Amino acid sequence: MDILPVTGLTHSVAKNETISSILKKYSSEDKEESFLALNKLSKSDALQVGQKLLVPGGRKIQAPAPKTTSYTGIAAIKNIITTPSTQVASNKMAWPTEGHIITQYYSWNHHGLDIANKVGTPLYAADSGTVEFAGWGTGYGNQIVVNHGGGKKTRYAHMSKFYVSVGDKVTKGQAIGEMGSTGWSTGPHVHFEVIINGTKYNPLNYIK
Repeated sequence: MDILPVTGLTHSVAKNETISSILKKYSSEDKEESFLALNKLSKSDALQVGQKLLVPGGRKIQAPAPKTTSYTGIAAIKNIITTPSTQVASNKMAWPTEGHIITQYYSWNHHGLDIANKVGTPLYAADSGTVEFAGWGTGYGNQIVVNHGGGKKTRYAHMSKFYVSVGDKVTKGQAIGEMGSTGWSTGPHVHFEVIINGTKYNPLNYIK
């Protein structure tokens, strides 16, 4: 290891470098006389590529810190929070409302799925079809029945408001009304049924 006679560093001359450019590079412009004396040079001397020179008082050049990107998670959240119609695989029915608070599951004496939220929460068509019924039903309160063809229907009960009427065509994930607490209900929720050829099945087997 070479030990420098003064505080500084060793520089290897690159193409087109001059004495002044080297001194400026290492912030040693005020050390020109010492530089010339140490290296036994004069201002008029030409430098050779690869020539080793001592730079008195020279400071190492700090490489700029790499730029870093700060992630807030906002973009990720944006991709996760989607409408029910975009969350569903094509072979599954859409989740019929916002939120997943199930207050009562399908059972032998409860032929549907109760999903709770606030009055006014949008309700969505679980699949494409035609509105077969939109009105009052004993127990169900305000309800909509959508006929999806092939013997398959869905029912949305205890609604507070309708967005569609009988005969309207609806698409999977389309808002058809709002959640309420009409009929035999103890709080805001939608009673959702899947009916195939007249038989009511567990909705969780058909929706995602």
